[in-house]
Amino acid sequence: MELAIVNTAADVAASKGAVPIIAHRDRNPTGALPSSINTQIESSNYVIGIMTQNGHHIEWVNAEIAYSQKVNKPVFIIADKGLKVSPQYKVIRIDRTAPLKTLSTVSIEIQKLIKDKEIKNLIGGLVIGGLIFILLSSLKGE
Repeated sequence: MELAIVNTAADVAASKGAVPIIAHRDRNPTGALPSSINTQIESSNYVIGIMTQNGHHIEWVNAEIAYSQKVNKPVFIIADKGLKVSPQYKVIRIDRTAPLKTLSTVSIEIQKLIKDKEIKNLIGGLVIGGLIFILLSSLKGE
């Protein structure tokens, strides 16, 4: 199920023009995050953490979330029922009795994140374009 969530998230993101980055880990989740994962977080637009009851990397997921917050990256979490998640994060609960429902919800949320990013980029472009227009208009009047 976990791999299906990861693959669905990556496929949806890629289909919308985003570049999904899946953190690769070794089998020993102790110690600090590798610098390569920190770099991936820094270059991302948002971070999706997946936390499961049987997950061997929950310590790293928590570290990734903490680092994401430190570098001001939006985070949402996909988590098994029963796992505690800080209320400051948007959470999708894994429904193991209806896995397609979980995958559909993940797909919808990723599409929203991508759309929000597109809107922010458009607004940023309009503001910059407006400032350039004002600057050029003021120069023309001189």
